Amino acid sequence: MLFSLGSGLNGHHGYSAGGFIGCLIDEATGQCAAMIFGRAITMVALSVQYKKMLPTPNVVLCRSWIEKEPEGRKMWLQASIEDGFGGVFATGETLFVRQKPKL
Repeated sequence: MLFSLGSGLNGHHGYSAGGFIGCLIDEATGQCAAMIFGRAITMVALSVQYKKMLPTPNVVLCRSWIEKEPEGRKMWLQASIEDGFGGVFATGETLFVRQKPKL
């Protein structure tokens, strides 16, 4: 996914807020999980590793992928926020759980 970030997202002058970086990872992994499990999913864990500050305004590439095979209702996904030239601003891991079918 490509995201175009403006300066309204700043936590510090000229740099994105860290919480917004977590939102980007949440969105990218959520879209990936929904493509596999459908919309009946819930994110239960998010871990973000910040590598370097993300300057704004900026256009960033957010990649998301499944790290290992889903186990039952659980699926772990990885994500990275990059500049498109090999620089990585943050990485993350999420755990999604498929909701139980209604009885």
